[in-house]
Amino acid sequence: MKPLTAPAFCIFLILTMGCSSSPDAMSFDASDLPNGTGERVFTYENGAIMLREDYVAGTLERSRWFKPNGELIQQTDWVNGGGEGLFLNQDGSIRIRMPFKNGLAHGPAVFYNSSGGIAEVVFYENGQRADY
Repeated sequence: MKPLTAPAFCIFLILTMGCSSSPDAMSFDASDLPNGTGERVFTYENGAIMLREDYVAGTLERSRWFKPNGELIQQTDWVNGGGEGLFLNQDGSIRIRMPFKNGLAHGPAVFYNSSGGIAEVVFYENGQRADY
């Protein structure tokens, strides 16, 4: 199984939720690796902003997740690829909270059910699911 990385997280969001670029869009190579400084914006199906990512010199510095009404859900200031990422449902509820270390999924990822309760906790080590 391929490690789940921060860029893979972004690819997943693009494929499932859509993406739009800001006027100061930076570039992403064929492997979806960031180049340059700028912002990447992901949207809900209805066009509302879901996620804003800020990059400096190709490094993810900050992520901000929003509800469809524009209310901020969470901000993560990434340090050396470490921080907490979210996967959201189209209604703005949190589907998964996933910790990252060095750009890889690492630690307990919490999966939520449709009513907001915890469905399961899955542990990751260096991007790999750790089934203990």
